[in-house]
Amino acid sequence: MGRQRLPVIVGFGGINGAGRASGHHALGRMAYSALTDAQRLRTLESLATLMKLDSARGNEQYILDHTLIRRIEDSHFDV
Repeated sequence: MGRQRLPVIVGFGGINGAGRASGHHALGRMAYSALTDAQRLRTLESLATLMKLDSARGNEQYILDHTLIRRIEDSHFDV
């Protein structure tokens, strides 16, 4: 069997205000459903930038579907 690049899952910090990750976009994504509309927009725009999308406008579901821990897609790791 040939060598294959494997995905790596990493995490850090805590989820509360004292957590090291509290200022990062991951926290906003984890708490997305509890955010205000303005906070949701800021989180989506930040994630869109990180994902190299032009804008969050029209990409909300794509961004939500492709962030957080999720099933590894077959195109990345087919076992």
